[in-house]
Amino acid sequence: MGCDIHIVLEKKYNSKWIGVHAFPYYESVKKGYMFPPATDRNYDRFAALAGVRGEGPDPKGLPEDASELTLMLVATRWRNDGHSFSYASLVEATKIFLETGHEDAISDLGIKYPENFFFGVGSEDGFENFRIVFWFDN
Repeated sequence: MGCDIHIVLEKKYNSKWIGVHAFPYYESVKKGYMFPPATDRNYDRFAALAGVRGEGPDPKGLPEDASELTLMLVATRWRNDGHSFSYASLVEATKIFLETGHEDAISDLGIKYPENFFFGVGSEDGFENFRIVFWFDN
């Protein structure tokens, strides 16, 4: 059985985190879409993010100030099947995603603009105002 990642991109507005996009692996698969780069099954990345399927840091849990979108997805879809809940700043996450990316899967533009390639965030949005909240399922 494989392990998949589920990600919510959150942005800080007036000191509150708002969920701006969910990257649900299962919806992509059900609809027959190609995997978004952020949700490909990459066990090196899973280990680097939260020690899942390899050596790495312990997951941090859900942030106390998680967005309503994150909390809704966890409560309605992942309360029993999700595990290793954690989060990372966009800058930290992008670094990990680049370090664990497959060279043939990341375009030159993806290397030049990785925040946009992986998460759809442009530099005009201010990277410091974003984080990802993520978890896994088996």
